[in-house]
Amino acid sequence: MKRGGIAVVTDSGHDIDDAQFPKKRTEDGHELLATVDVDWQQTMLGGQQVAHGRIAEESTAEIKTTRIRTDGGVEVDREETDVVPQATEFAHVPGEFLVTESTQDDFADRLMETATDATIHRAQVDLESFAAAHPNADPWMGWFRASDGPIDSGAAYGDIDSEPDLAEFIHSNENSQLGLTNLKYDGRLLKLVLSESGWIAIYDPKDMDTIEFTRFIHDEVLPHTSPKLMS
Repeated sequence: MKRGGIAVVTDSGHDIDDAQFPKKRTEDGHELLATVDVDWQQTMLGGQQVAHGRIAEESTAEIKTTRIRTDGGVEVDREETDVVPQATEFAHVPGEFLVTESTQDDFADRLMETATDATIHRAQVDLESFAAAHPNADPWMGWFRASDGPIDSGAAYGDIDSEPDLAEFIHSNENSQLGLTNLKYDGRLLKLVLSESGWIAIYDPKDMDTIEFTRFIHDEVLPHTSPKLMS
């Protein structure tokens, strides 16, 4: 796992209790299952426990059945209720954070709350603070919103620092996504993208595994992260 959406644990709870799964519920006459399935746990260098696995939940959806008639026409039959599963890979550090495949995996947050008795909120990352903590890294992309000037929003890619005016414009405005390369971490150089919504993707090194990815989030991203609270 080298990419995903970060969610912040605000009430620590306990380690994952997956013995209580699968959970069952009934909806529209269908029996639906939900589960948190841990496939391994490991201790990081700092002593934090990392659990990895998959979270899945079934729900119902209205499906239109379509058929082709013998005369070549297309006929849409009545809508039927069907069971639709959704699933995501996860990495979880108890009392700290959860990473799933998307920043929109609200079902995973809810089920992990059940599994740990914790409170979990999607993350909000201070990109300006993160960039300031890594001054020697080189920006290679940026999505930005401008408070004033000729451009309301935009994106830039490539050797941004080679264009001083563009670099100054990006750095002086609010970024919603930032790409950095040559970011030094634990003796390695990383190329990554980080979004204010908590999305992170590591492109290099190619051999980064889930433990190193999780440790990077813990060491470098979490200090610049807060829970995104609903207003």
